[in-house]
Amino acid sequence: MARDLNSTVEALQDQLSQIRSILQRQARDTASEASSFLAPRANRLSKELRDEGWGLAQAVRRHPTAASGAVFGALALGAVIGLFLSGAVRDHD
Repeated sequence: MARDLNSTVEALQDQLSQIRSILQRQARDTASEASSFLAPRANRLSKELRDEGWGLAQAVRRHPTAASGAVFGALALGAVIGLFLSGAVRDHD
């Protein structure tokens, strides 16, 4: 009986090892596919963001007053939204 149990445990360990290696291969293949799909898109997005950032920097250099006004306006809007959200949370409690 003990031999049967030992052989069953060994067979299960072998099966688990095979399943583990299959899953590792599938994970590697999936990661490779995802990487080959995402890498060109990430490179293109990075280039577009760099170009847009450069354009934004040029606009700020040409119109510093408008740029600072936009920044302060965004900060004020964020503060107002934060106040409304904090009030909503307090009312909810």
